[in-house]
Amino acid sequence: METIDDRIIKVNIEEEMKSSYIDYSMSVIVAR
Repeated sequence: METIDDRIIKVNIEEEMKSSYIDYSMSVIVAR
């Protein structure tokens, strides 16, 4: 059983990964 806190932490990490990946890809596209 995972607690609600565990689930929130996992979601936060996934959101961070997505947003940082988007920022990275945008900067790469703009840099070209």
